[in-house]
Amino acid sequence: MKPLNFLNMKTFTSIFLFLISFQLVYSQEKYIIDGIFFDYGKSSLHSQSFNTMDKLAALLIDNKRINVEIGVHGRTSNDLNLTEGRAQSICNYLIKKGVNEKQITYKGYGNSVPLMSPTNCVGQVANGRTEIYFIENSKSLNISNYNFLFTKENYIKKCLIDRVEYIKYRCKSFDYDVIIKEDSLCINYLLTDALYSDTIKLLLLNKQEEFIALELSAYNSALKGNIKECDFYLTRFPNGKNTAKIIENKEKCFYTTSLEGSISDCDKYLNSYPNGKYIVQVNERKSQLIKIDEEQKIAKQKQLEEERLAKIKAQQDKVNAELQYEQSRKNSIINASIGDRLCFSQGWTRTESFFFMPYTAANYTMSIICFIERKEGENYQIRIADVSSSQSGEYSSPNINGVKVSKGDIIWVKPLGDANWHKCD
Repeated sequence: MKPLNFLNMKTFTSIFLFLISFQLVYSQEKYIIDGIFFDYGKSSLHSQSFNTMDKLAALLIDNKRINVEIGVHGRTSNDLNLTEGRAQSICNYLIKKGVNEKQITYKGYGNSVPLMSPTNCVGQVANGRTEIYFIENSKSLNISNYNFLFTKENYIKKCLIDRVEYIKYRCKSFDYDVIIKEDSLCINYLLTDALYSDTIKLLLLNKQEEFIALELSAYNSALKGNIKECDFYLTRFPNGKNTAKIIENKEKCFYTTSLEGSISDCDKYLNSYPNGKYIVQVNERKSQLIKIDEEQKIAKQKQLEEERLAKIKAQQDKVNAELQYEQSRKNSIINASIGDRLCFSQGWTRTESFFFMPYTAANYTMSIICFIERKEGENYQIRIADVSSSQSGEYSSPNINGVKVSKGDIIWVKPLGDANWHKCD
């Protein structure tokens, strides 16, 4: 019997241990947990997650030898810290429910391990997920007993199937073209599935008919309508069979608006269609409008100037009338003779204060009638014939230039210097 070759034995042992460790790593099982939701933009669990979380806790409590890692994945590059916090929230919930904390580890992956391409709508939904890694001692576990755990393939299929109702909703909303653009992956997948193929084919067929009817309706509205109706068609049906006609009709609408509108409407056409078929007509219309605008400006300036001159004339006429009246009054007094009757009248306003709240009382007026007894230049000696006042008390004594007077008084006055004097008949 040959002696053992310890070098070969050592090599064999190393290879055996490597294979064992490789088998452990390779046999690690990973599943996606369906039914775990978080509050929007936060790491806290949403209440809709509690039912699934309780099932997960029961699984770990019933299988205490199983060790797992909870991994949370996000959809954007900014989700690393968020996914880490969400993974920790799951662990905290499980421990609170009685799971041994030594059974659980957690990690947030951000968007570093996408499940699908994020460029399609299904991938955007599927990539934001929560996974459970069974690190060891999970061979005795029958995963089929836990309907909230999905393999990658089954989870992707579920995400695709979940969008059927969404597709139906979009179809009912006349979004056939949007469905084809955004949900082509989902539709193509469902068309290969016997369970959904007929439904989707019928749905797309019906929607295609509705789409054609909608395009025809939008086309007719655009032909009869305005620029807004044309824009609706072109936005809704950029590749429609009538797109060229609507583009032509839109230019015609711009042209019609420029003929009926302002200079800015002409500019809109010229800027939108620098080589348009109506360019000559619109330029002519713009020139006409500019000429009309200049004429209106000149007419407006002329009107304003006439109004200014009329206002100056009215003010001058008023001044002249006042001067004429004053001169007439003076002439009347100058031509007065001994024995003629003069009248002096004036009014004033009494203002008082009460608790710092001023108020204005009524106007007070008085009048004095007198006769001329002597004249020396502009000085007249008069005799008061009658006095009257609208007030009593301190305001009942009329005065001339601060001198109180009463009936029968004879005083000297200078009536030419006081506008309150006038000759009475």
